[in-house]
Amino acid sequence: AVEEAKRDVAGAAGDVEQALTYYDEAASTKSDLVEGLALSAKAIALESLERHDDQIAVLGELRKLSTGANEEYVLLDLIRAQELKGDTAAALATAREFETEFPDSTLLAEVQGKIREFGEEPAEIEPSDDEGEAS
Repeated sequence: AVEEAKRDVAGAAGDVEQALTYYDEAASTKSDLVEGLALSAKAIALESLERHDDQIAVLGELRKLSTGANEEYVLLDLIRAQELKGDTAAALATAREFETEFPDSTLLAEVQGKIREFGEEPAEIEPSDDEGEAS
């Protein structure tokens, strides 16, 4: 899916560097939705250029706009970007943060698989027993 998105970015703009300009313009709007979409596309474009430091910075901005499941996916992308950069310590720290913040996530098994790939054991997480309680 990431490879397909990279091709779409390059194909739609004709040039990934030019696409970054479009995403910067879109991200400067007053709409959180448009800004979020632009930052997400920009992170994909930066990954295709192997500019992982910039990608990580953009994902940090995107995380500030994200909540719930969206934030979970941003964290997953951040783990991948940190790993691609070769910073497994940061990727592991982000994965541990994910475990703490989203213990009931459907993505938890994937994140814990990453933790194992990094040579660590995932946290033992008890399922929450919030069912039936009022929020």
